[in-house]
Amino acid sequence: MKLKVVTLLAILLNSVTLLGQKQLSGTVFDAVTQKPLYGATVLIEGTSQGTSTTTEGTFELNVPDTVFVLNVSYVGYKTRKISIRRLTANEPLKVFLSPKTTILREFSVTGKKVELAYDKPEAFILDYELIDGNMLLLLKEKKKTILRLADVFSTTLMEGEIHDFQYALESTSIFENEQQRKHLMKESTALFKDYGGHVHLITLDSITQLFVQDEKVINLETYTPELFERYVLPCILEVGDYLILQQLSHHNQAITYYAVHTQTKEKKLIYQVFDESVFHHAQYYYNRSFLNRNNGDGGVMGEINIKQLGSARDMREATFVYKSVLSVPHYSPLMHIRDSLYLFNHLTDSMLVFDQHFVLHRSIPITHHQQKGWEDRIVVNEEGTRLYGTVIRGGIVYLQQLNLDNGKIDATYKLEEQTFPEKVRVSGDYAYYLYKRKENFTKKYLYKQRIH
Repeated sequence: MKLKVVTLLAILLNSVTLLGQKQLSGTVFDAVTQKPLYGATVLIEGTSQGTSTTTEGTFELNVPDTVFVLNVSYVGYKTRKISIRRLTANEPLKVFLSPKTTILREFSVTGKKVELAYDKPEAFILDYELIDGNMLLLLKEKKKTILRLADVFSTTLMEGEIHDFQYALESTSIFENEQQRKHLMKESTALFKDYGGHVHLITLDSITQLFVQDEKVINLETYTPELFERYVLPCILEVGDYLILQQLSHHNQAITYYAVHTQTKEKKLIYQVFDESVFHHAQYYYNRSFLNRNNGDGGVMGEINIKQLGSARDMREATFVYKSVLSVPHYSPLMHIRDSLYLFNHLTDSMLVFDQHFVLHRSIPITHHQQKGWEDRIVVNEEGTRLYGTVIRGGIVYLQQLNLDNGKIDATYKLEEQTFPEKVRVSGDYAYYLYKRKENFTKKYLYKQRIH
């Protein structure tokens, strides 16, 4: 599974290498094809210190200057344990992983276009992510929170109970009453996949990066929500040796994309999208809402006159407009497909195409976002080869495959049967999504539909 410790914290916090450690570098290969493996997990046994390989299969890791065991794993491959006794300078490690032998079960082709992706109707699904063709499921079973990896046949590959996070939610003291605590425990647990396909478990008071190895759930790094929002969420892509960051400013109406080299910390500006008109309106309402809060006429404490009442009402209305409308960022996402970056500048009706050196090559006109029902969302498939715009009409979601050569819509796929599906993902020939049935709005089911 492509999971690793987020390197962004190290970049932005300028962390230093601990004394008594050395740097180990190497490359992980498929033992059969001899091709490098991207996203393989490299972990020092008995610790949470690890990383994962780049697109070239390479890795670098600070390791102790003593004897230690290195665990190298990848979903679908046999885990290797390597005893490291002495590091020799300028000798990168080469690791070859062998694919696991899999017995394919017989299955029949169904005539149904829409079917349960996870064919266990009794399962109480909280959330899901797609990982290397499998389903990573967050479930509630007998008052326990379970993280389960299942294949396309709904067969459990590995699972683990999440004790620590359940305890963290149960022991927190910010709940007003028992009913609120139970509600938040049920609703505040989710999975989040970041820029590199690494999965994080989100709970009420912490976010933890996870990976699964040898049928055990291992947490690599835990953050507070504040650290997560500040250092992890701004990182949206990984291109070669660069992390692509998104920065919001000017009341969230300026979106700046820049690249930071993971080793040299070199910083490159890619592009900025700025909605100047909305910015000026936001500034006006911000001044009315926040800067005038202390400009009242005074008076006896506890009393309020008609003038103050009108002023308070104006500030409340201005605050609502500012927070719910004018400070909401416009949707101009940056996507990485094959060897190019695509910036969808919906303010100027254009798709900007950059190469892997972040040089702008061309601008292509687009109109998909001008449709009625446009949802301000572009879905990239799990293989990173296709993009789909999303449109909602009458509660039905339509996925529109975008042509990256001319900016037009190549094909439209209607998600049948269910209205207002949640968390739509595309993998291979299928679209996946969560849906709450009418007979039980508290329970989610994971569906899939063939679209190709």
